[in-house]
Amino acid sequence: MFTLTLMLLPEEGRDRIRRLWEESGDMLIRSTVRHLGSAATYKDAEDIVGEAFLRLIEHFERYEGRTDEQMKAILLRTCENLSINEYRRGQKIAFTAYDEEEEESVTEAAPAPEDLLLSDECIGRLKAIIRSLDAKYREVLEMKILEELPDDVIAAELGIPRGTVRTRLMRARRLVIEEWKKGED
Repeated sequence: MFTLTLMLLPEEGRDRIRRLWEESGDMLIRSTVRHLGSAATYKDAEDIVGEAFLRLIEHFERYEGRTDEQMKAILLRTCENLSINEYRRGQKIAFTAYDEEEEESVTEAAPAPEDLLLSDECIGRLKAIIRSLDAKYREVLEMKILEELPDDVIAAELGIPRGTVRTRLMRARRLVIEEWKKGED
């Protein structure tokens, strides 16, 4: 799901997410391990950090004007909140005091987004989902992703306000993700 959602961003957005992942992924995982406590595994922390990045990507339009430092702070806060949610749900993770030795044991590097490639079958499925979108959503999504046009240019070409372009992009991305999830069931 992460790779699919990342593919739906324009190239500039994908590069920015990759850079954030490379610069802060390990720090976020270590921080999340601290919040989860000793009962948590590296995989638990990695899942939470992945979810934080997924949320950032899904709402990228809202945050793209922010600096990288602000985006890192958003990711850190999201990881903290997701850790608290795990605790509140009463899952297998329990809060405990952080031990510095724990941080040293967390050395495994998180996979980079470009390492998560889609198969030809998945790419074909993605194309079919995009083709099935309502024309107004498909057109804006294709102009943004394939042609990598800025919102202002898309708005001018389609004769619609820039805000409408952003709204249609957001809805198109959500529709693609929803259809993708339906196919996984």
